[in-house]
Amino acid sequence: MEVNETAVRSLTVVNVGRFMCDYSWELKYRSQATPAVVSISPESGSIVQGDKADCDLSFVSSQPVTLKHCDLILRVHYNAASSFTVL
Repeated sequence: MEVNETAVRSLTVVNVGRFMCDYSWELKYRSQATPAVVSISPESGSIVQGDKADCDLSFVSSQPVTLKHCDLILRVHYNAASSFTVL
């Protein structure tokens, strides 16, 4: 990609379970040298059984950058007693 160019990718979270679930995205930058150039929208939400949520992952940078130190984490919570993380 070129500097100042924007890239947007769609991600879909599907609830194939039997109950409604809540989800949230977390962006982790493992290096302070990596500027915050990635965003996701919506950052959280709820999905009823058999439904899906479409999320947009956006990238734009005003300087050359690598994303090898950036983690996108999806947390899905079914109830207060259980949760899991997809890395």
